[in-house]
Amino acid sequence: MPELKMHSNLSLPELRQEAKRTTQSAVSGGKPSAASLLKIAESTLEEGISSEDSGDLHEAFLRYQQSASFLSHSFNSLDIKQGVQKSRGTRADDPQRLFQLQQNLTQTITQRSAAIERKLQQLDATPNKPKPSPKDNNRAVTPVASSAFPRIFQEWHRTGQKLLLLDVRTREDFDRQHPQFVELVCLEPSILLREGVTSQQIESAIVISPPTEQALFGDRDKFDLVIIMDQSSTTIGPPSSPLSCLVRAIYEQEFSKYLKRPPILLVGGMDAWLQDLGAEHVVFGVKNDITPLFPSTIQYPQPVYSRVMRPSIDYPALLPSTVPSHPPAIASPVQERQDQRSRHHGYLSSLSSALTPPTTPTIATPYPVTSWPDQDIAVSGLKNLGNTCYMNSILQCLSATVPFARFFKDGRWKSAVNMMNPLGSKGHLAQAFSTIVSEMWRQEYIYLSPTMFRKSICLHAPQFNGTHQHDSQEFLSFLLDGLHEDLNRIIIKPEPQFVSPAREAEIETLPQQVASAQEWAIYRLRNDSLIVDYFQGQFRNRLQCLTCEKTSTTYNAFMYLSLPIPTARGNTQVSLYECLDAFVREEIMENTEAWNCPHCKTLRKATKQLSLSRMPPVLLIHLKRFSVAGLFTDKLETPVEYPVKALNLTRYMPPPMSPGSERNHVLKSPPLPATDPRRQEPPYIYDLYGVTNHFGTLSSGHYTACIASKGGWLYCEDSQISPANDRDVVLSRMKRSYNVSRFGYGFAIPTATATTTLSSLTFDPALVAFHALGHI
Repeated sequence: MPELKMHSNLSLPELRQEAKRTTQSAVSGGKPSAASLLKIAESTLEEGISSEDSGDLHEAFLRYQQSASFLSHSFNSLDIKQGVQKSRGTRADDPQRLFQLQQNLTQTITQRSAAIERKLQQLDATPNKPKPSPKDNNRAVTPVASSAFPRIFQEWHRTGQKLLLLDVRTREDFDRQHPQFVELVCLEPSILLREGVTSQQIESAIVISPPTEQALFGDRDKFDLVIIMDQSSTTIGPPSSPLSCLVRAIYEQEFSKYLKRPPILLVGGMDAWLQDLGAEHVVFGVKNDITPLFPSTIQYPQPVYSRVMRPSIDYPALLPSTVPSHPPAIASPVQERQDQRSRHHGYLSSLSSALTPPTTPTIATPYPVTSWPDQDIAVSGLKNLGNTCYMNSILQCLSATVPFARFFKDGRWKSAVNMMNPLGSKGHLAQAFSTIVSEMWRQEYIYLSPTMFRKSICLHAPQFNGTHQHDSQEFLSFLLDGLHEDLNRIIIKPEPQFVSPAREAEIETLPQQVASAQEWAIYRLRNDSLIVDYFQGQFRNRLQCLTCEKTSTTYNAFMYLSLPIPTARGNTQVSLYECLDAFVREEIMENTEAWNCPHCKTLRKATKQLSLSRMPPVLLIHLKRFSVAGLFTDKLETPVEYPVKALNLTRYMPPPMSPGSERNHVLKSPPLPATDPRRQEPPYIYDLYGVTNHFGTLSSGHYTACIASKGGWLYCEDSQISPANDRDVVLSRMKRSYNVSRFGYGFAIPTATATTTLSSLTFDPALVAFHALGHI
């Protein structure tokens, strides 16, 4: 949506004019299709409904007017006028379907807009009657605006939102005066104005900032809202402005740490903060020791940072939940093309220092990591609480991940909770997950009501409150991330390891198998849990300068693989192997994507290649089905073919080394049992075991799940459980998950076209997962 100015004091004519202006600005840059305009109109309508529910009537009326304006533009689109007369197609953009959607939206927008207008007129006619405010609700408000004044910011914090404030000013100006707020980070404009700056480069550049600021910025994806500000700006500004560069780096082109919602501008910046809240809420001439205006809602560890940290795990996206959210774009110009390795001198100067285990205490949880054979799955239906089909589908697939679910059902989690981890929930999430899985496995009832589980989730993630649509991938990300923090065996994380030039040079000369094992050992010094055991793998990212042939290699942990979908043949069916081939294909980086070679010390044409270096027992795969051009999002409907059995990924992994050849390189650790699915030995073969399906449009729909059970399949649609066959599960555009002959590949989250019978469903895959049966 276009940027909105705050409008609570605008009259009805002014609101209409503002809606017309912002809509015209949004569509003036090109000729969007009727389908794209209708998607935006539908999404904007839902934002208006959200605002109306939260009591912000001015916001709701403006959104309804914007939705009507987008709808008007869609009526003027030639592709609908001509298509209705000429076409009777069955594609998602079938003109008949679009025309019907126009009629439905017109009716809804007209009714709601008229009702809100009457309410606003009544308020205007009653001077002493206060206007409805988000504060009047008894629940935390989910902000939907793209900007906010300081007092709105204050209200959001008081309603329980976890806020991070990014102050884009020089350190000198920041030290002279800054907001009195705990979760506050200073980002100098000179850093953001570097060409093609990425979030990883920003993290590297703030190593001289206070440790608390480094930790806050590194955990930006864990906040409900990220607020950005400078001295006095009332808009984000042009694409070349520091604020615009910051939004691109941490949101539009983010690769690993996805924000829950788009960043929000603090209108008027520091000047407005001082004017609206007063000098008593400003810190003058003090760098640290800030007494907060609002009590902190998050406790953070106080690590000792000295130089540049290694990149953290690439958790799945936490996407905005106030409006229907989209998976990452199929291709971004910068996000996956820059070297993430920091170029600072550091303290990790040798292999021995890199691989020396910490002396800090850890939690001993000797739970074996195992595969599981095809077996009867204990399953119970889950009642839909109004909008919780996204949650139910994920719970069914996680419950079908047998050894993982059994860990919670058998109560093993109770002795594994890390009560000292400030990023965890002190075991609350683990307990809630254990309770619902245990009830599902007992099968005492045909279906259960997951009310208490949802309450526990919303307590720690208020974005899942209310009646809005949510993405199941977003929920899966939060749940696995939260369980990882609850069950992290590292009681006190050791100081992060920093990479020296000598260590960087050593990594370039080591065999991939050796470097991968070393980097994995380093990663697990700070991250070691049941989630890591089952779901996390590793990929290698290698850059090479085509001028001096200098290489730079990094190894990154992942929770899921994000694969592009080849589109050269239009909507012709492609295989999952072709998606994997596209993922590992060498790319040329030049022009605006050129690499800043540390040897040449200038931008150079270079090659970039990703490759797999470590496979997890349960492998999640996300398919990039959405391409974004400005405000408009298009969906790739290319069918992707998957095998139900024996997905063989052996050729994507480096071959095993000869016995003894890695003896002097890898950290010595107890050998894994021969049947442990974490053993990095071929073959790497997976079988499908779970599917999460989505039927509907980009802005609304319904989730279901399919899980493998004793030679067959079960179809789980909220409270209803029914048999399914292989053909139902593997139809043309379905998302899948797998279970393996050595490793397994797990559940998937597809987007589909709504139909009435299971046998006719068509799915568009977006996420797949795999689980292991054991090493052969």
